[in-house]
Amino acid sequence: MTLLDLMHKYQTDKAEHRFDIPYGFFFDEERRGQVRSVLELGTKKGASLRVWEEYFPNASIFGVEMKSKYAVYASDRSRIFIGSQSDPEVLELLVAAAGSSFDLIIDDGSHMSDDQVASLTYLWRYLKPPYGIYAIEDLHAHVRFPEAYSNERCRYPPMSDMLLRHIEGRIAAEAGQGGAPGICVYGAVALLLKGEEGPPLDCDRFLKTS
Repeated sequence: MTLLDLMHKYQTDKAEHRFDIPYGFFFDEERRGQVRSVLELGTKKGASLRVWEEYFPNASIFGVEMKSKYAVYASDRSRIFIGSQSDPEVLELLVAAAGSSFDLIIDDGSHMSDDQVASLTYLWRYLKPPYGIYAIEDLHAHVRFPEAYSNERCRYPPMSDMLLRHIEGRIAAEAGQGGAPGICVYGAVALLLKGEEGPPLDCDRFLKTS
C-alpha cells in the first residue's frame, strides 16, 4: 500500500495536499525500515499517527496535541502528549519518553509562526544527524485562512516568508554550522534536512528574523 493509499485509508487531509510525494521521495522502502522514532506536532484524533505506524513499521510514534478532546488515539506504538507545541515542559517530557532522537519531526500544529519557531528551536537538537528531516506543513494556512491564522499576535512573520529569506541567501552559510544544509519545498510543506551535527540551531539567525 502506498503512502497516498494510507492517507486516504485513515482520512487525513495530507492526501488532499499530496504530502505523500515529498515524504515518499525521502523515505524509500529501505529507509522506512530504518526509521525508529517519529514525532508529529498536532495529531488531532490520530489519523496521521495510524499512517506513520504502517508506513514506518519499526518506529515508535509520538505526538503532541493541544486539545485533549481530540487526543483519543493510543496504541502499543503511539503515544500522544497533551499540551502546547511551544511549551518546553511538554517537549521535555516528550523527549524523555522517546528516549532517543527522532528520524522525522512533523509540525502540523497551530500553524502560528511563534509556535513553529519555538518548536523548531527546541527540537532541532533532537533530530538525528545526518539525514534527519524536520517537516513544516500547511505553510499556506495564513493565506488560505487569514482570520484563523493571522500572525498579528506573533513576534515572527509567517514561516513561509522566513524560509524564503533563508533560501535566498543563507543555505550555503548555514551548511555544516548546525543549521539546515538543505530545504525541500513541495506545495505547502517544507522539509528541512539536518545534515551533520553542529551547534544548536539559532532560529533568529537561521531564519533572518533579527
